[in-house]
Amino acid sequence: MRVMILGAGYNQLYAIEKIQSMGYQAVASDYNVDSPGKKIADLCQLASTFSYEETLAAAKEAKIDALYTSGSDQPVYIAAKVSETLGLYSNLDSQTAHLVTNKKAMKERFTEAGIPFLKSQLVDESIEEACLEISFPAVLKPQDSQGQRGLYLVHSYQEMKNKLRETLKNSRQKQAILESYYPSDEITISGWVRHKKVKIISVCDRLRFSDERRLGICVAHEYPSKHFDAYGDQIRAYTNRIVESFGIENGPIYFQMLIGRDGLFVNEIACRIGGAYEDMYIEKCLGLDIARLQILEVLNKASEKEYHRLQAVEFPAKKYLSVELFFARPGTVARVSSKQSMCALQGVVDASIFYQVEDTIVETKRASQRAGFAIICAPDRKSLKENIDQFYQTVRILDESGRNLMLKRGIPHER
Repeated sequence: MRVMILGAGYNQLYAIEKIQSMGYQAVASDYNVDSPGKKIADLCQLASTFSYEETLAAAKEAKIDALYTSGSDQPVYIAAKVSETLGLYSNLDSQTAHLVTNKKAMKERFTEAGIPFLKSQLVDESIEEACLEISFPAVLKPQDSQGQRGLYLVHSYQEMKNKLRETLKNSRQKQAILESYYPSDEITISGWVRHKKVKIISVCDRLRFSDERRLGICVAHEYPSKHFDAYGDQIRAYTNRIVESFGIENGPIYFQMLIGRDGLFVNEIACRIGGAYEDMYIEKCLGLDIARLQILEVLNKASEKEYHRLQAVEFPAKKYLSVELFFARPGTVARVSSKQSMCALQGVVDASIFYQVEDTIVETKRASQRAGFAIICAPDRKSLKENIDQFYQTVRILDESGRNLMLKRGIPHER
């Protein structure tokens, strides 16, 4: 059987390997010829994951049995729509997939369901200042993009107008969203829906660049969230209300919420496995092979035994972990630490650096420019911090002068 995955970047490598380990052929499809996943996939297709027509043609050519995406927002809708056209099973219908991938439709459903979210309005290049309902500073974002593309913190009407064209370049829509800026911490909820009932698997703190030029770009996910004791009941209640009001019946969920002075607000939702290596840390640290479960789900082969394993996952688990999503300063790479040396460090479950010798690193502008990742575990918060510090003190991405280009959670780390 052939399973097509939409997206073949570093976020999808583990899923491709999982498809193959289960005895199926992995078909990797995106618009890049040299995506990392295409180097290991059984078959490759060249098609934009944002294009229904291209993906449909690629799926027909590859004669696939199922398709889905992992760690990537927008292809969720394309996967559902193509599956419907080809008569393949999908855990989401295209209408639900549209609701969870289009921010305008998403916010309209939030309003109908009484789910708290930040005030926003649609704007285009003809918008006049007198028509704005949002005060500054505000966040400007596309309706249907991902990876923080086209996302800006703007401080005035003129700055918004100056950034709007760039935002719309990252969208298929003619209007963008202007949203109230809320100084806050961010959390992520990973879970699974089975017959409309939610099983929460993890709630993490999503740590981001403090630099507003890199607004929203994540540098680490820490589990468990420091906010869960105070907000756990609200998190559960909002998660259940979202699943019910959006008509989500089966499959993975990945929700983002904001916690600040005025309490808890829902930011965005997705029906996929998260892009911060949730497939890896949930399996290796929390004991659920969620990547395998999703593959079985799209093939309509998941047994009750598989779902029993899901229900048996302890939540919240008495474990501590961080997924470090590290970046690097601009420069030419002369030497990098090996995977073997990184994984030998205390608490490191898995790690990888994406750059190789002679690669050129450019200034970080979006999430897809990560230099690598590390999954680090510990028995308590204090030990976790020590393990993270040791990782950054040891790991190297060196330029020709011996300068360490590594950024520790967005901050240069010279050692």
